[in-house]
Amino acid sequence: MDTRKTTILFRLALTSILCTSLFVSCQQDKELDDKTRTALIEKGKQISASLSGALLTKLSSEIQANGTVEAIKYCSVNALPLTDSIAKLEKVKISRVSHKNRNPANAANEEEMALIKNYIAQIEKGAATAPVITTGKGKYTYYAPVVIAMPTCLKCHGKPDTDIDAEVLNALKTLYPEDQATGFAMGELRGLFKIEFDDKR
Repeated sequence: MDTRKTTILFRLALTSILCTSLFVSCQQDKELDDKTRTALIEKGKQISASLSGALLTKLSSEIQANGTVEAIKYCSVNALPLTDSIAKLEKVKISRVSHKNRNPANAANEEEMALIKNYIAQIEKGAATAPVITTGKGKYTYYAPVVIAMPTCLKCHGKPDTDIDAEVLNALKTLYPEDQATGFAMGELRGLFKIEFDDKR
């Protein structure tokens, strides 16, 4: 066999191996056994409860001590460092995404928008909602619905004409010029809690 044919056959074989490896990798990426899924969901619930509890405690304390406007200012400065400290402790990446985001960095991507629309449809039907685990790019991602569950939430996320005081609106416009996170009612989906776990553990 001449050198040219050998080279061509070698390249075809190499291409076949690479394509097969990529296919297998993608297939494995989509597979998630029930035990791993359950463990990740439980861990996600634990982390989200820890962070939500810490944020709620700090925010409620600030509202009682200094009012809603100061609480908004406090949250804008301290929420991210608190989130990062828990993420570092748990060795994960934590964020929130929404179809009506307050911070532009929290805007949902196309896949997350599909999840959000599905959750909204479930809520409108009165169906129960639950966290999900998605796979891709060598990691597992936990998503859980965040619902407006307390009247306190409406002070910053409710309807501007009835729920949010004028001074609070002014503070929101100052701190978040691109704010879209108002107009919500009790029981509506605010967005998704997102936790990214490294390398499929």
